[in-house]
Amino acid sequence: MRRLNSMRSKLVLLFVAATVLPTLLMTLAISYAYERNIDAETQKLTHNALEALSGNIDTYLNDLQRLTIAPYLNADVMAALKSEANNSGPPPDRITQLRNERALGHDMPYYFQNTRKEILSTLLLPFGGRPYAAARNGLRQTPGYDYAAQSWYKRAVAADGMEVLISGHEQDYFESYDTKTTVFSVARLIKDPDLSIPLAVIMADADTAVFDRILENAKFSVSSIVTILDESGGLLYANRPLSPELRASLAERADVVRADGGSYAVVSEPIGVSGWRIQVLLSHSEMQSKARFVYSTGFLFAIGGACVALLLFFFLSLSVVGPFKEMIGVMRKVQKGDFTAVYRVLGKDEISQLGHALNHMVSQLSDLIDREYRAVIRQKNAEYRALQSQIQPHFLFNTLNGFIGLNRLGFRDTLEKSIFALNGLLRYTLRSDDWTTLKEEFDFAARYCELQSMRFQDRLRYDIACDPSLETVRLPRLLLQPLVENAVIHGIEPLDRPGTVSVKASFRMVEGRRMIAVVVADDGAGFDVPPEEATPLDREMIGIRNVESRLKAAFPGASLRIASRPGAGTVVTIEIPEGESAP
Repeated sequence: MRRLNSMRSKLVLLFVAATVLPTLLMTLAISYAYERNIDAETQKLTHNALEALSGNIDTYLNDLQRLTIAPYLNADVMAALKSEANNSGPPPDRITQLRNERALGHDMPYYFQNTRKEILSTLLLPFGGRPYAAARNGLRQTPGYDYAAQSWYKRAVAADGMEVLISGHEQDYFESYDTKTTVFSVARLIKDPDLSIPLAVIMADADTAVFDRILENAKFSVSSIVTILDESGGLLYANRPLSPELRASLAERADVVRADGGSYAVVSEPIGVSGWRIQVLLSHSEMQSKARFVYSTGFLFAIGGACVALLLFFFLSLSVVGPFKEMIGVMRKVQKGDFTAVYRVLGKDEISQLGHALNHMVSQLSDLIDREYRAVIRQKNAEYRALQSQIQPHFLFNTLNGFIGLNRLGFRDTLEKSIFALNGLLRYTLRSDDWTTLKEEFDFAARYCELQSMRFQDRLRYDIACDPSLETVRLPRLLLQPLVENAVIHGIEPLDRPGTVSVKASFRMVEGRRMIAVVVADDGAGFDVPPEEATPLDREMIGIRNVESRLKAAFPGASLRIASRPGAGTVVTIEIPEGESAP
């Protein structure tokens, strides 16, 4: 890590940033532009090919749709359909029945058999008559098949004479049909041209293998998968088997799909007004491979330049870095307190001038520390000890006065308990360490109030509670004791009624900053708070000012506020910024 932070490393990085990095960025930019251009050209050519394929498929669908209007072109067929649909009149005679049978059972199937070979079958379903079917593979209708219950039949009827495109499905209305053969169909409702009465539903089935013939000559620049999706996004055709993962990705209609450990760019084109889409999935890996040569060349060029730069700098930077290392050695000695360290100046260049300035700075720093810093530290330590020494005698004086009062009243047992309690308090006050935890301060305050309650009996109540998350907060020892003592002596003692002292610690937000708040409050006599600039005349204010001085010395960002009114009690609030350092 130190080598990376050295001046030599920084000079090398500067050279690399000024030469190799721009070259690398330029190479990457050119390679990226080349790759994007390849992608754009590939997708443009693919779009053009898809437009042609979409047109071919759309033409085939139009031919298939025109087949469904064939009954309108044959008068015998229309007459037969009208006869079959006439449920209100008398049944047709035998000759009419034979004529109808010939028209519907022979003429129409024969007409469809002379169409494209991909049209596998046709169905003609007259209203009120039996269904007629013609299939190239000789299949026969499934007996009792309920055509009217099929969704495609209902769609055709609902379209009211308009063609309905039916997506890929199986021919389950034929016996022994090939389950591997998927067909798509066009259905239409045949109506009486004069009365607009529904006569029949006609449907023509075409093998999806027709797409193989349409797409057999389609070539793309990279490996690709061609699919055709129906209007609901279902897969109608794919030129090769697709995994379930890839099928699911296609349904999302994203520009890029990821499946089977690879990614594909999707180029799609709508097929006429059918709602179908033809999609080509272009292999990303093959598209990117065409730009790898440019990327590789650029990286090799940049790495070669960086290696040459590093070799040059390692040899040429020795004369520059050496003097700086020697200066760092001098600074480290000064950091350890050795102000006699001196940099050996050679030459008159800028580095030598810097060495002269370093020697002068070390000399001045030594004088400054001797005159100012060490003296200030000694003064601060003396003031801090003096503040602590003022608090402890003051506390003992007030406590002993309380013992004298108990002795005069003859409360011997209470006096004995008070002495034992004082013993525990003195152990805490006579400890040598200057800092303690908030929990220990609260425990001390509780013992102090317990001691005073032996004297005041029912006249003193106290409530001391600390947020458990604040118990380990460190603060100067005996910081809270003068505040609690003032609350008892100057707040509760003058009262002729019971009084309460409470000590609480919690978190609070002050001007958007999280603070540790310690509140010492009483509902006692209270007093008029003098201005801050006024000189404190009574002992109560002297104790509070000493606490404030200790608080500021320990926590520069802390504050102490007093709120009091005669007859309404006193509230002293200490606020310490969370996270402010403490030993």
